[in-house]
Amino acid sequence: MKRTELAANPDYFNRYINLVEDIDLFDAFNESIDQIDMLDIDLLKKIGLKTYLPDKWTIHEIFQHITDVERLLISGTLRFVREENNFVISFDEIAMVRYSKANTRDYP
Repeated sequence: MKRTELAANPDYFNRYINLVEDIDLFDAFNESIDQIDMLDIDLLKKIGLKTYLPDKWTIHEIFQHITDVERLLISGTLRFVREENNFVISFDEIAMVRYSKANTRDYP
């Protein structure tokens, strides 16, 4: 299924879904895996816990944030598909990062 084939989206979802290419979902998954495989892990390790400004997220925290949000969106998608209409996907990303312990983890 492509983005343009979606029948209806929650309003908040459009700002995200319209940022992606209009390609088949499974092609997008495969492309995403290819992009992850091409990451320069040695460079990421060299950067370490540095940030471009004080109080900004490290690369570890960015990866953890992406992982956390994916989990929340998957849960929300399941609830949407099951026609639960009384839920809202919301979270405090600052608190999530603060308590994530992302900077104690290493790259695989």
